[in-house]
Amino acid sequence: MDGMRKALAGLTGAAIALAVGMGAAHAADPSWLDKDLLAKAKAGNETKITVYSSTNEREGLPLWEKFTAASGIKVDYVRASDTKLMARITVEKRAKQESWDVIQTTSLKKMPQQWLAKF
Repeated sequence: MDGMRKALAGLTGAAIALAVGMGAAHAADPSWLDKDLLAKAKAGNETKITVYSSTNEREGLPLWEKFTAASGIKVDYVRASDTKLMARITVEKRAKQESWDVIQTTSLKKMPQQWLAKF
């Protein structure tokens, strides 16, 4: 995983924490957004991230809208079942054609550990 993808993953990890444990007050004041990671992403001319997720749109999209509002980085949200996402990720990984930046699924523990970012 390259440095830019790690920066994006760190930024979106903060957004996920926002959705899980923080209320509306934190959404209005994005102190949860790591300014150094955001600067690194913007220095790399990142304007969009692709998120593969098994979270339904009703729950997931408001989270990513808050992330976009706070960071200025748009989110391409790809929603599918865990099974379909795992199949898609495996095919893309084998073809060395990875098109995701962040994977948000309950099946992460089933992925080969070398495919996951280390923080």
